[in-house]
Amino acid sequence: MKKMFTIITVSILFILPAISQEGLTFQGFLRHETAVSTAVMDETEYVKSLTDLSLVGKHYAGDYRFYVDLYCTYDSVNGDEGEVELREGYVAADFANTSFIAGKQWIAWGRADEINPVDVINPEDYSEPLVRGKGDRKIRVTALSISKYLGDYTLNMVFVPDFTPPAYETNSHWSTGLASLIQEYSLYYAQQAVDLGVPSYRIENYVSEHLILEDKENSVNNAQYGFRLSGYLLDTDFSLYYYRGFWSDLSRPVIFVNNYDIVTGYPESVMLAFPEFKMYGADLEKALGPYTVRAEAAYYTGRYISYDSSRIGSPEDISRYVADRGAGKSNVLKVVAGMDRFWGNFYVNAQYVTEYITNYDKLMMLPEELLHSVTLKVSDKFVEDKLEPEVKLVYEITENDLYLAPSVSYELYDGIAVKVAWDILTGDESGTVGQYKDCDQFKVQLKYNF
Repeated sequence: MKKMFTIITVSILFILPAISQEGLTFQGFLRHETAVSTAVMDETEYVKSLTDLSLVGKHYAGDYRFYVDLYCTYDSVNGDEGEVELREGYVAADFANTSFIAGKQWIAWGRADEINPVDVINPEDYSEPLVRGKGDRKIRVTALSISKYLGDYTLNMVFVPDFTPPAYETNSHWSTGLASLIQEYSLYYAQQAVDLGVPSYRIENYVSEHLILEDKENSVNNAQYGFRLSGYLLDTDFSLYYYRGFWSDLSRPVIFVNNYDIVTGYPESVMLAFPEFKMYGADLEKALGPYTVRAEAAYYTGRYISYDSSRIGSPEDISRYVADRGAGKSNVLKVVAGMDRFWGNFYVNAQYVTEYITNYDKLMMLPEELLHSVTLKVSDKFVEDKLEPEVKLVYEITENDLYLAPSVSYELYDGIAVKVAWDILTGDESGTVGQYKDCDQFKVQLKYNF
């Protein structure tokens, strides 16, 4: 795989630019990142040395456009074999008042910075949650997107025929509360299999039969779809949204339990589920003098929020836990409001985020029915815009969790930049951010854009 990666890299950097012609272009990046854990780990210090390569090819032929993104990764430290995948690939057609995009794509909804309640179409890769950019975290899905242009308004309709699950974290450094829970259940069911006399070669199957990852069948009933109506009114850009899909946010995973045993404290089986939900949303963006104001809101119906069995304190709690299969159903409202401004090269973006659980239950893995958080991003540029320090912050007020990410990047040559960054995460391990409190890391990145 390392040899293949080298061949692909050489081809991209030296051969492909030479064969670019009218209507056919190639661009992309070659990036290397090394990360070292700055948190105290029980077993070993995590080190990452990942090289990834993105080659984007675009071809224009009259009313048609073709787009492919070949993505290659190789981690020399962790011994991964490496991967080469078609991360994105679609064909598009543009006509007078209508455009079509069909294929594997990223459909980005929302106007807020990073935290987008309405951006629910593409699942995420949780191998490095929070610290990676959204473009790296989002998993592309096979979809049909149709846009109809109606003067000052655009109606975008989306159809996703198959369910794509999120990618689960795969290394010990990013072990979270969900990973610990799955490990605990795995050990319990493995021991149960031994106690029942299950043959050793069948133990793994026994565990997978009791610790289940929900698998959605490819059927019409499991198709996802939605629309976005966007326009410009009263000097304001706005959008209205609707989407019917399956909840796949692993920072708030849904875990159903079957036949909970109050004596052992374990269920007969558990399932990591992706239940159906509906989303109704809106966003807006407006310039107010030197400021740009953005707001975004989503109302989810049919959401499930997992219960925490350690919060059971009465027979009524046990009855409710068993009846609800370990997860309560509730509608949820999430709102983001913020503004940003430039003072020359100095940039500030600040946002307030709130989330309201309409049918809150004390057994839910949330501290309160109303959650509050803030985000902040500050950056500047120096040395002929080559040196750029930046600080990002996410503070979960209700859960008292903090993510702080200072970084400095410097452009060495045209298209070549080096970046150093420190990801700091702290808080209660039951919190959305605090579950990563042992995942602090210092990283150095070298990137070449071509």
